[in-house]
Amino acid sequence: MATLPSNGPFGNSWEVDWDHPLNTGQKIMARNPRSKQQRAREWHFVTRGQLREQGVATPQFSITTWEVDWSKRTSKSVWARNPKSKMPRAREWHFVSQGAFNRVGIPWKPKNPPGSGRYLTKDGYWQLSIGSLSPEDAAIVRASNLYSRKDQHAVKEHRLVAFKKYGCLPPGTVVRHMNGIKTDNRPENLVLGTTQENTLDHDSARRAAMFWREQCHVLFLLLLKKEAGL
Repeated sequence: MATLPSNGPFGNSWEVDWDHPLNTGQKIMARNPRSKQQRAREWHFVTRGQLREQGVATPQFSITTWEVDWSKRTSKSVWARNPKSKMPRAREWHFVSQGAFNRVGIPWKPKNPPGSGRYLTKDGYWQLSIGSLSPEDAAIVRASNLYSRKDQHAVKEHRLVAFKKYGCLPPGTVVRHMNGIKTDNRPENLVLGTTQENTLDHDSARRAAMFWREQCHVLFLLLLKKEAGL
């Protein structure tokens, strides 16, 4: 267990386990042995703000302490780590959200530079501006009316790729992403189906992601226990 020196009238009475494996960026395992409340005298999770209010010196990490691999990312998260963090999980490579970067002042880099003609819509699909397409693809969009319903100057990338794969998009059909990943528009990942089938694809992908995220967390805890000799 690692503790941090505390300041203030109440901070010196707090003990903080900065290396606890279940710590997060905002909740930290701590206790106050001198508290009049039984619950506070036992180890429990306390928010970083509560510790500051009690005079506990909580660590602050600047932009320079983060390592970021911008080549591994989604539309809203990126592969990163903070080697100097007091949180074990933060010291390991993991996906960090854009919101977390905003809170620590790290500038977010757009996945595609402005003006590239390819951007993510609010519902998570890649969209292409007609002006960025090759003359051949632009002709396909115009001839087959593949325009995006919300933007007559753009086309959803997966619809264009599927049209070129199958030669048509029959009425009543939608383009399915077989692995449930909306941004994976490889031809082999796209098939035609019903709206119900498309919904099931994304639900299955979401459940699988939740399962494997939990499995990775369990494995991480087991490795920590093994290193601690427990």
